[in-house]
Amino acid sequence: IVGSGPEAVAALMRRPFDAVLLDLTLPGMHGAAALKEIRALGPRGAVPVLAVTARVLKDGEAAALGFDGHVPKPIDARTLYRALME
Repeated sequence: IVGSGPEAVAALMRRPFDAVLLDLTLPGMHGAAALKEIRALGPRGAVPVLAVTARVLKDGEAAALGFDGHVPKPIDARTLYRALME
């Protein structure tokens, strides 16, 4: 668990992850900007990245930002599992 977009990018630079949950509202940078930096990491940035947000996203909005899916807050384990399996 990290507390900002830059910390998320740095964590991925240190080691690979199976998936990333990225809040859209992050200290230091917007989640979409952090996603762009994650994707620029090459193979380490090819991990599935889900947007996490308290607001309701319209169909395709997360995909338009480049996310692989989204999970609403508060995060429910079943919803998270379904989002990761899509």
